[in-house]
Amino acid sequence: MDKNYWENIYNKEDAVPAEPSAFALFIVNMLVDQKEHNIHSIVDLGCGNGRDSYYLAKYGTVVGIDLATKPDDKTNVTFLQRSMDDIEGQHDLMYMRFSLHSIPEEVEEKVLNHAMKYCKYLAIEARSTADKLSGGKGENSVETSYASKHYRRYIDKDKIVSKLKNRGFNILHVSESDTYAKYKDTSPTCVRVVACIS
Repeated sequence: MDKNYWENIYNKEDAVPAEPSAFALFIVNMLVDQKEHNIHSIVDLGCGNGRDSYYLAKYGTVVGIDLATKPDDKTNVTFLQRSMDDIEGQHDLMYMRFSLHSIPEEVEEKVLNHAMKYCKYLAIEARSTADKLSGGKGENSVETSYASKHYRRYIDKDKIVSKLKNRGFNILHVSESDTYAKYKDTSPTCVRVVACIS
C-alpha cells in the first residue's frame, strides 16, 4: 500500500465521499441486519476515511484499520493506524471494500488466514481483472491510466473464490459488475464476494 499517496488523498477535503458506499449498504442488507447471522463485531480493513465504518457501527462495534489515516473514534468505532495484516482478535465479520487490491499477495495470504481462523463472515469488494483499466494485463498490473501513482493489484474472481474455498469458506455470494462503484466519471468493474466459514 502506498501510504503517502493515500495520506494526501484523505487530507483533501471532500476527496472521498462521507456517505456509506453501495457495498456497505449491500452487506448490511444481506448480512448485518439479518438477525440469524448474529453479527455484532466488525473489522473494516482499509477503512480509509471511515465512511463505511461509521455506517456499520449503527449495527455493532467496529474496528477500522488503515495504514494511511486514523479517523476520529466515535460511539462503537475504534480506529487503528496500522497495516492490514497487523490484525488481532475475533470478529463476526471482516469487511474489505477496495482494500484487497491495494495489498500484495503475501499480505492477502495473512489477511485471509486470519479471517479463516477468527472471523465468521468475510465480505470483499475489489477491482476486478475484468476492469478495462487493467488493459488485459491481469491481476498483477500496477501502472494504469487511473492508478499511475499507487499500487493496484486487480483481483481475479475465480481465483479469489478458489482461495476462499480451499480455506474452508462457503461462498454465499459472488458477482462482477461495472455498476457497483460509480464515482464521478468512473465506473470500474469490481468483484464482490461474501463468504462464511462452513
